[in-house]
Amino acid sequence: MSQLLSFLAHAARQAPESSSFSYGPRLSPSEIRLLTILPARRRGRTVEITVSVHALESNGTAPVFDAISYCWGDASDTQLIRCNGASLGVTKTLYWALRRIRRKSEAVVVWADALCINQADVVERNAQVAIMGRIYAAARKVYICLGEAKEYGTFFGNRKTREEMEALVRVLDFFERRDVSSWPLSLKQAEFAGVWLHVFRIHQERWFRRSWTLQEAGLAVDPRVLYGRWEFGYRVFLGATRWLAGEGGTFRLKCGSMVHLRWADWREVAVSRDRDGFDGLGFFDILNDARSLNCKDPRDHVYALLGHPVVQLEELDASIRVPDYAKDASVLFRQLSEFLARKNEVRLLCCLGSTHESLAEVDVPSWVIRQAWWDTAKHNNQFALPGLRNLDRPCWEASKGLKGPQLILDGDLLQIQGAVIDDVLEVYDIHHDDDTIQFQRPLGDATAPFGPGDLISRIEQLPLVYGNDYPTQDSHAHPLVYEGLSTPAHYLTATLGGGFISSRSLSEYLQSNVLVNLTNKVEQPEQQARNADPQEEAARRHGMAHEQDETIGEQYLRDVRKACQDRRFAITRHGHYIIGPAVMEPRDVCCVLSGFPVPVILRASNGHRRDEDEAWQLYRFLGEAWSCGLVNGEAALMVEAGLISERSFFLC
Repeated sequence: MSQLLSFLAHAARQAPESSSFSYGPRLSPSEIRLLTILPARRRGRTVEITVSVHALESNGTAPVFDAISYCWGDASDTQLIRCNGASLGVTKTLYWALRRIRRKSEAVVVWADALCINQADVVERNAQVAIMGRIYAAARKVYICLGEAKEYGTFFGNRKTREEMEALVRVLDFFERRDVSSWPLSLKQAEFAGVWLHVFRIHQERWFRRSWTLQEAGLAVDPRVLYGRWEFGYRVFLGATRWLAGEGGTFRLKCGSMVHLRWADWREVAVSRDRDGFDGLGFFDILNDARSLNCKDPRDHVYALLGHPVVQLEELDASIRVPDYAKDASVLFRQLSEFLARKNEVRLLCCLGSTHESLAEVDVPSWVIRQAWWDTAKHNNQFALPGLRNLDRPCWEASKGLKGPQLILDGDLLQIQGAVIDDVLEVYDIHHDDDTIQFQRPLGDATAPFGPGDLISRIEQLPLVYGNDYPTQDSHAHPLVYEGLSTPAHYLTATLGGGFISSRSLSEYLQSNVLVNLTNKVEQPEQQARNADPQEEAARRHGMAHEQDETIGEQYLRDVRKACQDRRFAITRHGHYIIGPAVMEPRDVCCVLSGFPVPVILRASNGHRRDEDEAWQLYRFLGEAWSCGLVNGEAALMVEAGLISERSFFLC
């Protein structure tokens, strides 16, 4: 009987009560809630927490606490915990984090946004989001909760990963207080590939693609990664990532969300309070770098970055600086665009890229940042402003020698100086897969896709002003970035790379006649599969490959995929080859705008801006473009030669 009574008493403690947790009075702007996770000796016991209110200031009442950084997960998929004696449903990701951090014999004090902020109270949410940077900076540790470790086999066999993961954690622990430059290159040998493969896998976790995590880890004094039962330092993990991707490695590691490498430690700026302490970067730089990260609320693309010291150094308008979740996202993006325009931030154009849907929204100016920049157009500015600085990439200077940039905001119009280079004559959709490149006429043309050789034949039949000899007699017709482009095939080979091709690689591509080989499919995919080593194929599938074993064709296609994703190829009336936006059509205009590093594509609008003496054509901004002969100051040479002239453009 005593055992039965004991069982019933235990069951009563575990069963959820009918009461549910409710928040007390609204927090003041200087207050925070903290969670105390009660200890439990058994892992399976229900998580129990208490919630208390404290002042955040250094002389306030807040005890030493840790903070949790995690992905919210599916809000409809919850698990019950006990909060202040009442039942409360939390997402499974938060439940995992609370249980993982819970201790057996002592309470743990933590801060977690989903529970410590009353998400239903917009006023409190606005105020708490404004101080989240201070909260994460004040935490003793920030636990980055990735969830359970994935159980993969090694790509050299079918063993589980526990042994390799243990080895990785030991390496990270050993080198946490040692400079990465002291790491021996012998660790990059192929025999350690199974260990380093986990770095790639960890980078695939959703946490690395969430907007808020940059701030949560970047401001942390001691960010710690919790991955299954393992724990290791966040910054030494990113140091290992940089080291693996550096020179001397046998393998090339392709990691997701490389933005974390650039913005790993925000405290560097907080200490110096000097923009030069962070490579001269500012608000736009982090806004651009974080564009590929995800958030459930589109306004958080801006609000999640406000805690960074370089942002706080900028004189942001109050409409941007103060979070307001009662404001529609489109209003926030309009205010952000106007702020950048008033700052004469020409890189605002990097945020723009029209889609068929946005072109139909004529009431929204094309110079206003749209949600599509984050959702679908993340490739729009990779020519003009790569998300991460790459020293192997040249810095393009299409507008070098033109008048200095000056953005003038006039209601719904944005005025900027520049020059018209040429009109688009024909456009082609670009299709590329693992072993070939094909082109197709868009706009309802039923023509079947065709290869590069057929494209060149078509171009040679076009009535181009300068003919088809490369280079032409006119020195300004095809001023080329690369030397040795003596044929249309050479010019096309270089253009499709979109500037991602080094001069050395291009020389190899031209010598091997790579476009012809791709057109003829010299080696069929099934033959490649038969010849490939199974271990190498597994390594390639997991994002690691022997660079020296990659064929010329594979290297070239990798460059083409970077440049041509969601883009079209165009030929202009004067024979320029262009990679441009996916909405580009014949009669669109290729221009160079003052202060912008690459050409752009504009489309004439039906409207005009009328001054006393002149009517100015209005244009819609379609997106950036790339052409071999228009990225190194050639526009200024054309102006000097009298071939084109500088003028004002009014973007509507």
